[in-house]
Amino acid sequence: MFSEPSSHRTVQLKASQASMRNAQAADAPVLARYPASMEHEVQQVGFGPELTRAMLAHQLDDLVAIRFAPEQAFDQTPGPRAGSALGGAR
Repeated sequence: MFSEPSSHRTVQLKASQASMRNAQAADAPVLARYPASMEHEVQQVGFGPELTRAMLAHQLDDLVAIRFAPEQAFDQTPGPRAGSALGGAR
């Protein structure tokens, strides 16, 4: 599930298979971008950067990376379309 706080747009992805591994130093660039983008999003709904920084604080050794190929995607945004398949989802 992925959600954009400023719009409440939420998408649910489903896959029948996934693999997991420990996070590695090579993952650091992505791990640095995500908190920065979420900090921006959460500020748009009225919360300061300290909330996001505390919520997403981590040590690399505490993280895992999950790989999956989405097979289905659903709109989970609150409203009449919640639960409906997104275009191209099978």
